[in-house]
Amino acid sequence: MFGASAQALPVSLQTPAGLNPGDRFRFVFVTSGEVYGSSGSIDATSTDIDTYNTFVATEAGGATYGNSVVSWKAIGSTATVNARDNVGGYGTTVGIYLVDGTRVANDLTTNTDGFWSGSLLQGPPRTKIDLTIDGIVNNNYVWTGSIDDGTTYSGYELGSGSYTEHGDSNSTGGFLDYDSTDGSYTMPMFGMSSELTVPSAVPEIDPAGASSVLALVAGALGLLERPKHSAAGHSHSAPHSRGAARGGCGRPPGPPRAPQPNYRPSATLPPSRAFTRARAVPAGDRGHRLGPPAAMPNECF
Repeated sequence: MFGASAQALPVSLQTPAGLNPGDRFRFVFVTSGEVYGSSGSIDATSTDIDTYNTFVATEAGGATYGNSVVSWKAIGSTATVNARDNVGGYGTTVGIYLVDGTRVANDLTTNTDGFWSGSLLQGPPRTKIDLTIDGIVNNNYVWTGSIDDGTTYSGYELGSGSYTEHGDSNSTGGFLDYDSTDGSYTMPMFGMSSELTVPSAVPEIDPAGASSVLALVAGALGLLERPKHSAAGHSHSAPHSRGAARGGCGRPPGPPRAPQPNYRPSATLPPSRAFTRARAVPAGDRGHRLGPPAAMPNECF
């Protein structure tokens, strides 16, 4: 049925010039084969539109836009499926572009300069669907089975079993409906992408803002070190401010307690009595705000 042309790497398609984030559009290309060719060409004997859809998708070689693989449909008509229904979006006002960003039609309508009007944009420069997915010029006859408005050319459709209508990739006005010939011959085809949307611009990092965030994180880390030093020193020269304010955990201060046996003022404070005033920030987690200070334990020192 057809031979697929080899792609070294998937093509990364770029946003056509003049489009802005949120704008919708489509790409169109011609497969890489020739009349009577093998690789990049297909005969027109199948009555199943999916045969031709698979062919152009294979020819696209996994081309991507915005890091996503693009889906493609054949611009072709069988006895039961019109080309304009196969690619979808009939009547929508989305621009149609070659893979190099050249605009070939203003929309998917039959209006003047519409893709289904029978004539592509006149330019200058004069527009044709003559670029492969790799951006290589390929001027050849192309199977369509269609008339200019994207509907089936009855009796000359794909899979007719006889003569089939073809277009011309080197033509502005006859790119869909140019002539007919034996459907057993092999030819290239046109492929159209699904509707695509220009992604939002990636926000740039403000160096000044980044410095401020780093300074804030550095200050917070400095605060985290203070309780550690206090706990390590175990200074009892002054009463704990919280305990003093509340009279020793809410009780009135009493007389000094007598020294206990084996009491060591320099003994290490048990870990269970230690506390910190702020949550540590994991390494690299600079995008999160510091949480509120941890609740103070209801204990006395």
